[in-house]
Amino acid sequence: LDGGFDMKRPAPVYRLTVTGSMGCGKTHLCREIVRRARRCGIKTEYISTDIIRAEMLQGSSIPGALRLQRLILQEFGDSLRSKEGGIDRQALAALVYSDRRRLAGLKKVLSPVLNGEISRRIKKTRGLVILESALAAEEKLLPLTNFNVLLVDCSRATRLKRLKNGDLPLRQVLKRISLQFPNHKKARAIQVQQRLAGRGDFFRIRTDKAGFKENLSRILTQLSAHFKSGGLS
Repeated sequence: LDGGFDMKRPAPVYRLTVTGSMGCGKTHLCREIVRRARRCGIKTEYISTDIIRAEMLQGSSIPGALRLQRLILQEFGDSLRSKEGGIDRQALAALVYSDRRRLAGLKKVLSPVLNGEISRRIKKTRGLVILESALAAEEKLLPLTNFNVLLVDCSRATRLKRLKNGDLPLRQVLKRISLQFPNHKKARAIQVQQRLAGRGDFFRIRTDKAGFKENLSRILTQLSAHFKSGGLS
């Protein structure tokens, strides 16, 4: 990634969703994109649906968060209340990922607040905006980034090896993976949504293959063109 934009004029905008299955390396990739872009003087904003979701369940600063917490406690029981007063995320996850109906019920109350907060944060940013979301294709979040998507992939063996070192029990990890689209279905869903919208860039990268750094550099070079020209996308 080389070059930047003229700091004397308003920063152009390029919004990009980074998605892929659990354990593919999305967060590491996002950090690398942000690091390289900022080093080149490009204003960059990183937004994570996981981080926002945690803030919604444990805090009160996000509009609608307290009401959401009350709805969750009413629906799933007061035993989910954390010591800090919010929602115990691990207990909630253990409950809903064992029952598709419960998961659907949670999404029904959670998605409007989550999507509203993502939209609010994206709209107030300029420069390169990176939205990390594992379920962007399934939950139709692509319009928030103008249908621009980077799909991150790697082998199942590599993903499980990475996830074994995480905070979640392997049984819960496997259950969550089973409820997500595999990456080939994510790719199809992304391309269908892009065709219907008539716009959107589609990038794909593997994090477990030789040439990863070179492929990332090529993608970043394409992204940097938007800022050199000052065009919006």
